Amino acid sequence: MPKIIKTKNTKPKKTAIPAKVKSTKTKKSTCLKCNPVDYYACLTSMAQAGFPNKITACCRECKTKAPALNVQRQQELQQ
Repeated sequence: MPKIIKTKNTKPKKTAIPAKVKSTKTKKSTCLKCNPVDYYACLTSMAQAGFPNKITACCRECKTKAPALNVQRQQELQQ
C-alpha cells in the first residue's frame, strides 16, 4: 500500500471585511410645528383645484406650507 503524505490545508485566508458604519445623522422633520388643521386645509384646497401635481408631491408641499399657514392664520385671528 502506498504511503499518503498529508499536507496542510492551504486555503486562502479570509480578509477581514470592515463593518458598515451606521450614520449618526438623525432625520430632521420637514414639518417641525406642523398643524394638522392647516395641513388638511391645504390638502382640501388642492383637492378642490384638482391636484395640480401628483398627490404625494402635493402632500409634501402642504407639509412644508403648513407652518407658514399657521402663522398667517394667527395673524388674521389677531386682527
